[in-house]
Amino acid sequence: MTTFIGTFGIGHLRHRCYQPIQADTAELAAQHMADRHGYDWSTIYPLEEYKSLQDLGHFKGHQPLPTLGVETAFTDIVQQFFDRRYSEIMTSRSPFISKQERLQILQQDICSAYREKPAERPHALLRDIELQLC
Repeated sequence: MTTFIGTFGIGHLRHRCYQPIQADTAELAAQHMADRHGYDWSTIYPLEEYKSLQDLGHFKGHQPLPTLGVETAFTDIVQQFFDRRYSEIMTSRSPFISKQERLQILQQDICSAYREKPAERPHALLRDIELQLC
């Protein structure tokens, strides 16, 4: 398996995130991106190329999404990732996308990440999001 990184363009809802993907080929990585994000993404890079672009100053401050293409062990780290995103949404402003839209994206990401294991979803966080969306 090779690690690829999927990116999102400036106009996309997840433009400040990147998507790690484990796949045998770039075509399979693109299929994982299409399965997860539809066509709301920009480019797939091999990990080393993505790191080179980061070294040149691209993708500054972008946050990783949970890895696609592998069975992810949902640990405290994954929970902390979603908690951190929630806190950032609640305490920051974006000129590109409303707080409500960012909360809806987070809600979708949580449900999608835990699709195979709904009993392990961070229900308290989902309740907090639902309260904010009311």
